[in-house]
Amino acid sequence: MKALYIYPHESKKVNNNYYHPHLNEILDRYRYIANDLTVIISDGKLNDFSRFNKSSVINDRLVIFPKINNIKNLIFKSKKNIIDEIKKADLVITKLPSFEGNIAVKYAHKYDKKILVEVVGCVWDALWNHSFKGKLIAPYMFFKTRSNVRRADYVMYVTNDFLQKRYPNYNYNIGCSDVFIKDHKFNQDKYNNIFNKDKIVLGTLAAIDTKYKSQDEIIKLLPFLNKKFTHVEYHLAGKGDSSFLKSVAKKYGVEDKVKFLGLLDKRGVYNLLDDIDFYIQPSKTEGLCRSLIEAMSMSCVCIAANVGGNNELLDHDFIYPKDNLTSLKDIFNKLSEDSVKKNSSYNYQKSLDFSQEIIKEKREVFYNQVLSDLQNTLLSH
Repeated sequence: MKALYIYPHESKKVNNNYYHPHLNEILDRYRYIANDLTVIISDGKLNDFSRFNKSSVINDRLVIFPKINNIKNLIFKSKKNIIDEIKKADLVITKLPSFEGNIAVKYAHKYDKKILVEVVGCVWDALWNHSFKGKLIAPYMFFKTRSNVRRADYVMYVTNDFLQKRYPNYNYNIGCSDVFIKDHKFNQDKYNNIFNKDKIVLGTLAAIDTKYKSQDEIIKLLPFLNKKFTHVEYHLAGKGDSSFLKSVAKKYGVEDKVKFLGLLDKRGVYNLLDDIDFYIQPSKTEGLCRSLIEAMSMSCVCIAANVGGNNELLDHDFIYPKDNLTSLKDIFNKLSEDSVKKNSSYNYQKSLDFSQEIIKEKREVFYNQVLSDLQNTLLSH
């Protein structure tokens, strides 16, 4: 079985080693389907690549090509590589939404290849909340993604309900997270005397220069929180330029309350989640948020905007309409030590649905059906 995985992210190659935070997991996942696996991935610009996982590709092929970030790369470099590899494959695998994914679906159909699509987010929400230019192309990309998901032979959604409704597929599909949790224990003492602490810490894990992640909304909330509680800080982990968020903090007089931690490795992420009191995901768009699930698994009280799959994860008392600071204030006004302890327990128990064993079993049931179908198709040819 020859499978081609077209991955719309970047990896850094250094001395025949490949660095990417999740590439090892992806290679392991699709070796279950194919004994001949090729991965197309863009050439990365990871500055501190040593902090990421090194991927072994002894039994796989990685094809590195320029990132599709302009028409020149798309037409003259990337597109030809993608088409050449698609012609060799029995199964084409990709992620949507992405430009690379749209190309993969188009040419997989042209050359009569089976295609498996991972639907990992809502392109409408991502573009509409991105910029004016994003709003202009959002309708086209929404209908393009919707059409390509519908055309796919096999679809894995990261949500159980939200993405299925927006991007339906009537062939073989499953709701199965691309996030799994392992080896965490419930911290029953995390919220003892929480409101008597000298300092309460909020945290968010997300790129700090992607405006639809909306960390600025939480910064605007800090003056209110510092009147309600003794001392509140906001810790932000993620890559990017912090100048915009720093300007918001200065405007609201909370520069000393906002801490930028930079891009963290996995250990750093879990250390942060262990230290904070409340995890907040204020994004205007999400698929199924990896950081939110990780925070839940660390017994964190979690608060999130009502977008993407957040409703599938959290108690609705801790969900608020996006951009609605009044509703977010109401959540904090209603907090008590009893309610946060119950929410901490609820979140941890919910995170067990994303244990490595459960996710692996769901995937393998899906993959076995895909394999059976592909083998029957190949035999018939």
